[in-house]
Amino acid sequence: MLAAIVCGWALGIGLSTWLAPWWLPPAVLGPLVAWRARLLPLAVGCALVLPGACWMRACLPVPGPNDVSRLAPRRFVRLEAVVATPPARVRDGWRARLAIAGTAVGTVDGVFPSPDRPWVGSRWELAGRLSLPQGPQNPGEPDQAARLARQGVFARFRAEEARQLGPAPGWAVARAVDHLRMALVRGLGAGLSPDRAALLGSLTLGTGASPVDPELAERFRSIGLSHLLAASGAQVGLLTGLGYAGALRLGLTPPWSAGLTLPLLLIYLALTGAPASMVRATWMGAVVLGALAFERQTVPYAALWVAAGLMLLADPGALLDLGFQFSFLATYALCRLADAGKPPTGWIRTSLTISFAANLWVTPWQLYVFQQGSLLALPANLVAEPLVLALTPWGLAVAVLGALWAPLAAVVAPITNLALATLEGAVWLLAAIPWGAFTVAAFPCSVVALIYLALWAGRKRPWVLSGALTSAAGIWVLPALEPAHLDLAFLSVGQGDALIVHAPGDHWIVVDAGPAHDDDDAGTRTIIPYLRRQGCRHLDLAIASHAHLDHVGGFPALAHAVPIGAAWDPGQWDHAKPYQDLLGAWLANAVPWEVVHAGLAWQAGGVKVEALSRCRPEATTNDGSIVARLTYGGFRVLLMGDTEAAGEAALLAGAPDMRADVLKVGHHGSKTSSTPALLDAVHPRLAVISVGTGNRFGHPSPEVVERLAATGAQVLRTDEHGAVLVRVDDRGVRWSTGPDWATWQSLPGTT
Repeated sequence: MLAAIVCGWALGIGLSTWLAPWWLPPAVLGPLVAWRARLLPLAVGCALVLPGACWMRACLPVPGPNDVSRLAPRRFVRLEAVVATPPARVRDGWRARLAIAGTAVGTVDGVFPSPDRPWVGSRWELAGRLSLPQGPQNPGEPDQAARLARQGVFARFRAEEARQLGPAPGWAVARAVDHLRMALVRGLGAGLSPDRAALLGSLTLGTGASPVDPELAERFRSIGLSHLLAASGAQVGLLTGLGYAGALRLGLTPPWSAGLTLPLLLIYLALTGAPASMVRATWMGAVVLGALAFERQTVPYAALWVAAGLMLLADPGALLDLGFQFSFLATYALCRLADAGKPPTGWIRTSLTISFAANLWVTPWQLYVFQQGSLLALPANLVAEPLVLALTPWGLAVAVLGALWAPLAAVVAPITNLALATLEGAVWLLAAIPWGAFTVAAFPCSVVALIYLALWAGRKRPWVLSGALTSAAGIWVLPALEPAHLDLAFLSVGQGDALIVHAPGDHWIVVDAGPAHDDDDAGTRTIIPYLRRQGCRHLDLAIASHAHLDHVGGFPALAHAVPIGAAWDPGQWDHAKPYQDLLGAWLANAVPWEVVHAGLAWQAGGVKVEALSRCRPEATTNDGSIVARLTYGGFRVLLMGDTEAAGEAALLAGAPDMRADVLKVGHHGSKTSSTPALLDAVHPRLAVISVGTGNRFGHPSPEVVERLAATGAQVLRTDEHGAVLVRVDDRGVRWSTGPDWATWQSLPGTT
């Protein structure tokens, strides 16, 4: 009954987006039918779907009449703010949630400069630019604006000036917790290198308190160990057991032992920053402690459903948090294992069974969300989890010692260092296995629902198991039976370029990979997730048009994540770091490349890509861009890179036939490019401008936009329309833009 109540409530929360009048008949008839069929749990669950949806809609925060978001967008605004969450280091300073005080109120996602780490609860006077969060800019991307809105955040703020005003009144508790958190983090690092200290801090207190190196975090994720870097149920269970058993050993009664252990869990929850997975685990720990205090039998299922129900009642938006979803699935798997009957015996067999059960239930959702899994998750968890379970209490003890007196922690640092080196070595060794990670194409939600139905049925209901698996396999295979077509995706990567080409025969091409900064890499943020959602496992060709950061910044991350069969290099005399990083990444990952020259071409799947320009060392970096033409039957695409007027003139002199159906406009629509002579020669039907919102260069030039429109071309911009998709199939040439990329429009004048 409890499970039916929580599932019905959760289903209503999940379906709240589609709340409509047609809901009313099934919302009334469903419970009545189940009641008449004497299925009381199902009737109760169905009856809670509509209230759950209404509760989710009612709990969604809305900006008030004096919310600070009403000032956006502004070029310059002064605000007084309080640091509300633990800040994270980024390229321009520190990122944190800022509580705004004064005439305007509300909370913003802010970045502001400071030489030292700001404390939670500190008050600042900030001056900078306020903006509104954007929705999804590329197909399949999560809606960051909606995610922030569920947390009561409706604006972003990037400060250029910052002045600390001292501690804010009313924030004493939050400030004390932050001071304790940082004292423990400093204690953890006594005698360790910064990277090892960050790893131990993440294993002990979670990534919110101590973020690890992004490359190491990616290694953990690639072999299915990312959950170890986020404090969750394992740490809470360990602390609960140690605290309760320790109190009993001191001679305290069960009620006193449970009562003293609960504050320990609450303090630990506050130190980790209270992510959804930790809140769920703490609720479960509280339920278990309550049962122990009153000497009642502990029922794992009851603890899980009570914790989930209370969380969703207090904060229905927690259902959409990935940490909550994955931790719930893993815990549910362990509850089923505990309820299965005779438990496994022996340490190895027990660990293997637990890891297998958790991965079995987590993997389908992982594949649905990320389109990537690992064949090494089971052995990796078997090796790493015992180390992490041992390092958690050890790390907390070292943190306390170091906070009291750093030399005490430094004495045991060699032991800590050895354990961390063992864990790191195992992770790097497993992540280096080439066949460990695998990618699947995106599949509909119905497939994952059928897979979980099959897992739930298990051996007790073989007809449900076989029917669900057969249906899931059929739906999964259907997209593969679609006729071949050519897809082009001009992705929105901010102020930069990135084009993904998917040719018939499952051939993939990437032309430019967007910008990269210390805290924002287009390769990691946009391109790699897009390729995984589309099921790309191997790139046939990568083209770096020229050496500037906004075109090649994402290539190093891409080269590490996806095998690349061939690459084209502009061969420029550029010593800038982005270009050197690109070549270094290609070398490190054995990517074969050649410098562009006249006649260079690639062909597969009916698609031909040819270089119209050649390496010209005397040209500027922009005018030395690789200009490429893609041909598919009678359809042509011209890719101009950042070529300017001089490069366009040289190109027209050497290539008499420049006609193209689609033009990737040169240099983001700058007034130094797209001359009338070039546009007359190309005469495009569709012109795509890759450009960032509110960029400081003023791209695109209104003069160029007018010039393009005068040719009769449909002009699309990634800053206004998001990603631009183009499809060529037996229905002709069609294009679509966000936010609904499923709506296609035909391109006139093409066949």
